[in-house]
Amino acid sequence: MPYALHAGSVHLNVSATGDTLFVGDGSFVIVPGISEANSFTTGTTLHTCGAPNVHNPDLTYGSMTDQEGNVYKTIVIGTQEWMAENLNTSIYRNGDAIATGFNDGLEWQVTTSGAWAYYLENSSFSCPYGKLYNWYACDDTRGLCPLGWHVPSQADWSLLIASLGGDLIAGGKMKSVGNNDVGTGFWFFPNSLASNNSGFSGLPGGSRYSFMNGAAAAGSGSWWSSSGTDSTNAWYVLLSYDSGEIFDFSFSKFNGFSVRCLRD
Repeated sequence: MPYALHAGSVHLNVSATGDTLFVGDGSFVIVPGISEANSFTTGTTLHTCGAPNVHNPDLTYGSMTDQEGNVYKTIVIGTQEWMAENLNTSIYRNGDAIATGFNDGLEWQVTTSGAWAYYLENSSFSCPYGKLYNWYACDDTRGLCPLGWHVPSQADWSLLIASLGGDLIAGGKMKSVGNNDVGTGFWFFPNSLASNNSGFSGLPGGSRYSFMNGAAAAGSGSWWSSSGTDSTNAWYVLLSYDSGEIFDFSFSKFNGFSVRCLRD
């Protein structure tokens, strides 16, 4: 919960960690020497696991650390601070392990507890794609995101998309640039309209469907929201190699998608 300060007619909201001042008009100031954002500087293109061509070298990123000690870059977009990398934890906030090792589609398909998997059960995809989680992990009361962060709701995603000009153009602003056809990025050619000028640095981490492990990595990236639509489905967003749009769909909670956490 942000703290509120009043200075004359100016209203300031201060993030719970004390590193960012949000002014009433939605602008923000990062406090030098306090903010974790000073851990990274303008000009770096490396993912924190060492992968190149992920982040925007013209932007300054912050950082956060999850409950397992994994470090991630973060980026302020509009009035929100997002992880700029996919979540990669194997434990909940309270330290409990998230279930894994569901090697056949049927076993994954019938679990209604939180679970994670690597794309194609191959740990080499951990860098830079992170882990794939079913929706039940996102909804677990033990907390998938670290303290002070949460799995974004559909409304949170909508606010991000609106701040980037709407769903017809936001996707290009959210995708990492380059394509794997010429070795300059992770997306399939042509990676349409990708600029990553938001700094979100969206990657095509694939997915794990309830009936098989893997829609093709490099073709699309999908991220859960915390918003369920009914007893079996929930909202998620998708970026694609062949479009500058961002799409939102309702799909089975059994599916495995990437997760980005959002600061409370």
